[in-house]
Amino acid sequence: MRTISICILNLLLFISVHAQDTVKYFSFPEFIQTVKTYHPVAKQADLIVQEAKAELLSARGNFDPLLSSSYGQKTFDGTNYYQHWNPEIRIPTWYGIELRGGLEEIYGDRTNNSLTLGQTSYAGISVPLARNLLMDQRRAILKQAKIFRSQREEEKKILLNDLIFDASVA
Repeated sequence: MRTISICILNLLLFISVHAQDTVKYFSFPEFIQTVKTYHPVAKQADLIVQEAKAELLSARGNFDPLLSSSYGQKTFDGTNYYQHWNPEIRIPTWYGIELRGGLEEIYGDRTNNSLTLGQTSYAGISVPLARNLLMDQRRAILKQAKIFRSQREEEKKILLNDLIFDASVA
């Protein structure tokens, strides 16, 4: 019994000696890098910047071409009153000018007399002369998103500097 307890005691001492040898100490640059990589405040700062970039991407989406279509039809007791189909494309530009083109099909027995029956196509340019000439809503949103992104990047730098200072003091 005594030999078993001595063997167990020697085994525990051997394990504890080897466990102490495997302890690793951080150098200061490794510690700061670990804080930058894994600290929740650092991850939150990255998320703030990613959110601002997503808002900028959304603001740039206001300048994407827009495809739309409208369709209307009315039939009653076997009479086709009207059938109206209008696919259209709009292309907004940076300077507030909007290009637009489309196709219009109107058929029916009882349509409005002011409408042209059959298939017609159209193309046009919309130019704001006095209103929204210098700044329209799309450009304002894009400009705000760019400013917001740069502001968030600066806030990230401030948060990381404060975090590194607190970690180095600790």
